[in-house]
Amino acid sequence: MSSANRESMLVRPWWVHHTGHPINSIDVDPTGSRFVTGGGDKLVKIWDVDPLFHFNPASQNARDGPAPSASKSSGAPASAGDTDEPVPERSLLCCMDNHNGAVNCVRFCPAGSMIASASDDRSVILWKMRGPPAARSANANANGALPSSSFASSERNGERESGRNPFRDRGHPEDWYCHGVLLHHSNNVEDVAWAPDSLRLASCSVDNNVVIWDVARIERLAVLSDHNGWVKGLSWDPLDKFLTTQTADGVMRVWRTSDWKLEKEVCAVPYCLF
Repeated sequence: MSSANRESMLVRPWWVHHTGHPINSIDVDPTGSRFVTGGGDKLVKIWDVDPLFHFNPASQNARDGPAPSASKSSGAPASAGDTDEPVPERSLLCCMDNHNGAVNCVRFCPAGSMIASASDDRSVILWKMRGPPAARSANANANGALPSSSFASSERNGERESGRNPFRDRGHPEDWYCHGVLLHHSNNVEDVAWAPDSLRLASCSVDNNVVIWDVARIERLAVLSDHNGWVKGLSWDPLDKFLTTQTADGVMRVWRTSDWKLEKEVCAVPYCLF
């Protein structure tokens, strides 16, 4: 489609919310068909993009207040009874509740087959979709419930147990399960970045460390600990040569992905106020 035929639009999808809690992170999958949000309610939610293109601007103008409340026990979008129009069909594709703290960051891998979510519970959870849509529909039980999920890696101090996700029994169209739990950080995990090959992941934390992960083996490849303040964000070079990290000490660091040695430090400010 040429740029002349494209139309820009600004919409406030009232059905996308985390039940009164802040939405801390959002990311769109590479196909542009779905997006994921992470919130202060400890939930990771996957949404269908299609309803955004059938949005009625008049209904948005009629809503001057906050997004409608959903049932606190369901984690699902508000029903037709909560608003003057029904929730778009298939708007919420899946809801995952396995984190024990606020979700700070959610990211699709470049291949689109996996999601990483980072949380205040000091963990990163890797999510994968279970089977194609046809298989998910065929596996639904007589009540329309989708298959339950279980964890694929060891849990921390017995806090997490394998078992079903109660939200999935509400018949959401997609079934995303926990592929693995990445545990190393001793404090809140703030950000994650995928390698271009979708096989490695970097995570950063308030504990001043960056951890490089092998997501297939669910194991650490390296720990970058030469930071003098909590690591606030990171970015993986699309050419897979460098990883950059930014910290509260006002310094950006560039790391070589070949041996995970420090390539360069760039001081953004002469000092940093904590």
